[in-house]
Amino acid sequence: MRVVVIGSGAIGTLYGGWLLSGGADVAFVARGKRHDQIRERGIALSGPAGATAHRDVTVARSAVDLQPADVLVFAVKTYDLDSAARAARDALAPGGLVVGLQNGVDAAATLGSVFDPDLVMVGPVYSAATLSADGEVRYGGQRNDVVIGNVRGLTHPFAEPLVALWRQAGVDASISSDIRASLWTKFLFLATNAALTCLSRQPAGVVYHDPGLLELAERSIAEIAAVAAAEGVRLAPDAEEAALAILRGFPPDVVASMRQDLDAGRRLELEAISGTIIRLARKHGLATPIHDVAYACLKPFAGGR
Repeated sequence: MRVVVIGSGAIGTLYGGWLLSGGADVAFVARGKRHDQIRERGIALSGPAGATAHRDVTVARSAVDLQPADVLVFAVKTYDLDSAARAARDALAPGGLVVGLQNGVDAAATLGSVFDPDLVMVGPVYSAATLSADGEVRYGGQRNDVVIGNVRGLTHPFAEPLVALWRQAGVDASISSDIRASLWTKFLFLATNAALTCLSRQPAGVVYHDPGLLELAERSIAEIAAVAAAEGVRLAPDAEEAALAILRGFPPDVVASMRQDLDAGRRLELEAISGTIIRLARKHGLATPIHDVAYACLKPFAGGR
């Protein structure tokens, strides 16, 4: 199975590195300094499972410069997903599998507008990973696993072999028959954390332990759950309580990846997070005051510096 990972930041390197450890034939697509780092040094991971390095790694600046892929794994930011998919469309072998690993709940629709939706499987990103200046990926978080699925409930023939490669590397990987529920369950706390750690400029240790901010978190989760229900997504009965418990269990210094981007002056995934909540809520006539405020206040920063 030939796998090409498009987007070689922290998440792409981590998930692709796990596939390499599982014995897969993996190539990476990267640009600029990151391309040169991988070409010269390979990739290195460090986390709860220890340190792993792969020195002889195939890397290219474009997926079409590589042999056709049996599996394309997209690990780019949501705002780059459409353009990345269109650029890589001809790099997929006939009948190949497309996997999207992004924040938010829109990746399947974006990839399905470029590729046959029956070939697309998506999944939430659970691992917290950072890419150091020297190219090492450091990861941690409460979960380091992989869950993928097709929004129509289909299973691609390459899905189980791909999941088996992740498992071979010691990753808890699985295929979900209801990936929409998995995506929205994570979205409850992801979108809440993104909005509140950006707006308050405080980390989890403050946001989810201050009574006033904790109330805002509860209201945010309720807004997202109401939109999910209106979209026909069946969440677990205790999903809202579980999401709040996850947020309250974050290490004190944790902030959302969008907050990290805000601090660094990078583009924000605002449209895919609060923007998606507002857009879908309006379709169903629902009010989302928390995310209305988050969107309006963060919109001036959405394009980065």
